[in-house]
Amino acid sequence: MENFFLFKHLGNEQIEEKMHSFLFFFIEAMAFFFAWYTSSLLFATLSAIVISTIIYLYSNDGTLFAPLAFLYMISFSSFPSYTGVPIEVFIALGYYVFIIFLFLIKRKVHHLSFRAPIGSLGFSFLFCLVVLGISYVLHSFVEHGIYHEYGFYYYLYFVIYVFIYMLLTSTGIKGYIQSLRPMFLALNLVILFEVLVVFINKDQVYIDVGWGNKNTLIITIECFMPFIVLTERKHFFNPYSLGAWLILICDYFLILFSYSRGGMITSIFLVPLMCYLLVINFPWKKRILFTFLLIVGFIFLGFIFYLNNETIHANIDSLIERGNDVTGRDKIWYQALLFFKENPLFGGGPISLFEINDKAFGSSPYTEVMLCHNTFYTMLALGGILGVIGYILFNIQAIITSLPLKRNLRIAFIYFILFGFIHGLIDNTFLSPTYMFPVLLIFTNSDLLTSEDSIKELKLRKELKNKAA
Repeated sequence: MENFFLFKHLGNEQIEEKMHSFLFFFIEAMAFFFAWYTSSLLFATLSAIVISTIIYLYSNDGTLFAPLAFLYMISFSSFPSYTGVPIEVFIALGYYVFIIFLFLIKRKVHHLSFRAPIGSLGFSFLFCLVVLGISYVLHSFVEHGIYHEYGFYYYLYFVIYVFIYMLLTSTGIKGYIQSLRPMFLALNLVILFEVLVVFINKDQVYIDVGWGNKNTLIITIECFMPFIVLTERKHFFNPYSLGAWLILICDYFLILFSYSRGGMITSIFLVPLMCYLLVINFPWKKRILFTFLLIVGFIFLGFIFYLNNETIHANIDSLIERGNDVTGRDKIWYQALLFFKENPLFGGGPISLFEINDKAFGSSPYTEVMLCHNTFYTMLALGGILGVIGYILFNIQAIITSLPLKRNLRIAFIYFILFGFIHGLIDNTFLSPTYMFPVLLIFTNSDLLTSEDSIKELKLRKELKNKAA
């Protein structure tokens, strides 16, 4: 069957390397940027079909399909509601799943090994999937309202997400974890291009690129930041890292300019870790010195932004003045706790995310999902105590998986995990698409071990170290 035209593999090692390069990711991203710029969902759908076909024909790495899901999302010039999903979305999703299934068969035909689909985060995802399914069914029996259908659609979104995660996890190849950097560089650039177009065309202070407003956009940018600065080089300034430095500065400027309080607080809090990551390959004495100098440099840069940009000046002043003002979030949290109290074990299920906004602000009927501007409140409303346990398991698995990695990657992963946790106390991260798609890009990589294998690897390293000593 290997010679059958449908299962032919046209690639080689050189092509595989190119398909994990910045150039390939950038060309791929620019196609979807054009779809966003022209508001053409048809072009985005055709791009998804063409690029996924190219990956199928020329690559053995199924994780290359992962960026397509994210890029398709950021090609929306306006995000559709649950009640009005365009037919193009179903076509793109149908072909996407079909080509990945075909890819599975092709790998089997060519005798390529499969990774266990549970992957590094699979257990926590399956746990959450079961809990949310039970909570949806329980809430359906208790009350029949206008939001049951919307709740089902939201649960279906999570089912599809976990399904795609397992498909991609099982079809990756090892040796390409360093491709996270060029991939996120390309994605970060394209999002900055979208923001630039918004500034030029609309001259608006409130950032909204269609698929996301200031909060969701900044969450996405923050997901990329620890990975775009990854390098193996021990020279501080070099042509290889200059572009990443410029993008990082633009990211910080955008965070301060957008007045996303969650983004501002999280990025400021994590500046020391970012500075440490930037000099991670230096000898430890230089590492400590340059980390301190970089922290001072970042403070100075922020001060320059503060003095020379009126919007940033006003945003920082407002951040200080407003203090612990939760801007209406207390009403949302109160309603989330009511759902939790009704069923402490399983919560109110996916339906609750639509009912919360209705009950808190009287926005009936409310056809957009309302995450609770706090991950723990969201999980309490969605899945009760078991939902919170599922989120904690997700973080534990992510941490354990990161520990066997090389030092620079390990710190980047820890930054990403801390960002998701800290920002999740202020705004929506876990289960929010703008956070979950980067999770998909990162944790489907085949160089990552499962939690169980990571623990075994750490124990083995400790034993070898003890023997050497």
